[in-house]
Amino acid sequence: KSEKIVALPYGEKVIVQSNIGVIIAHEVEEFKDFKVKGVWLLVKYGDKEGFVFDGYLSRLVAPEKVSTNGEDQFVHYFDTKIGKVGVRYDRKTYGNGEEGIIVPQNQKIESGQECGFSQKYKLDISLNITSCNEIGPSYKIKIPNGSLFEAYILIKKLEELPKKDQIFRFDPKKKHIETRTIFKYDDGSSEEGGGCDYDFKVTNGVLIIEGGCGC
Repeated sequence: KSEKIVALPYGEKVIVQSNIGVIIAHEVEEFKDFKVKGVWLLVKYGDKEGFVFDGYLSRLVAPEKVSTNGEDQFVHYFDTKIGKVGVRYDRKTYGNGEEGIIVPQNQKIESGQECGFSQKYKLDISLNITSCNEIGPSYKIKIPNGSLFEAYILIKKLEELPKKDQIFRFDPKKKHIETRTIFKYDDGSSEEGGGCDYDFKVTNGVLIIEGGCGC
């Protein structure tokens, strides 16, 4: 019920100030069954100071889908906005091409065998990407001290979910997001096609995101 001082645009930075010692819990239902929980924090934004809901705050640079000349959106985001740490470990196929194994960076991989990699980033973030089955890349992302809302924003922004021809579902028990493309036919019927499936959970303080999109 307090006076609104200013609305923060998406992606702006704030500096968290020493709180006044009163922690007021707050909860927002972002969409059906998906609730964002947090408290009000005292922050400084430019020359203004006031309280914001920390459920929408993140240490990560705000993700946004951009033109990457074909480079994977998740890889581009973490490479350019977070920053790589250490060497990259490539993933190569087995003989049947259905699965992949991680190999050291200095181990030779024959052309056509590459099907993913593992890379660490600043903030102790890690990304594993696999596309050995040729259906589409699948991801496993680990973000220490990450939140379920951060997982949702990464998926929503980098995968552009949901699109206008998709249905969007969230399972609050399984923490599972799925989208399905809807195909409509001349006779008025329709059916669900391919889409995206992502699971996210927080284990021992680490946010884990797993999934991908495909046919």
